[in-house]
Amino acid sequence: MNRKILFLDFDGVLHPDGYPHFSRLDLFTACLLQMPEIDIVISSTWRYEKSLAELRALFPAELRARIIGMTPILDIGLDLRGRQREIESFLQTNTSNAVFNPVSNTAWAALDDMREFFDDGCPNLIWVDPEFGFSEDDGMRLKKWYDQA
Repeated sequence: MNRKILFLDFDGVLHPDGYPHFSRLDLFTACLLQMPEIDIVISSTWRYEKSLAELRALFPAELRARIIGMTPILDIGLDLRGRQREIESFLQTNTSNAVFNPVSNTAWAALDDMREFFDDGCPNLIWVDPEFGFSEDDGMRLKKWYDQA
């Protein structure tokens, strides 16, 4: 069985762009509770300003233990394809330690509203429309990935 890791952006995903609170968090949580084998890694720029403990505290208790880390902050993070490089760096660094299975047994997806942070046609990206944030359709695409990973 593959280990499943979801790399999670916040702005444009857990809330539409311009909204001050996580208006889509309840829907996201309900979705993730149907997929108990997904671990979460924060890839949002919120990690620039907040610790992992502070970010975990933003989530309901039933998801907090599943948030296993944050991607590293690389100089190219906000550049074209930069977020994918940060994800790849996280995977390369962390899959060799005892907590993780080898890279070949790790399936990953990214929920993000910024296509340009990923390689063109990146099969691991589940793009979220930033005008709406995480939707039921996004949840269905995530579930499809989960079932196939």
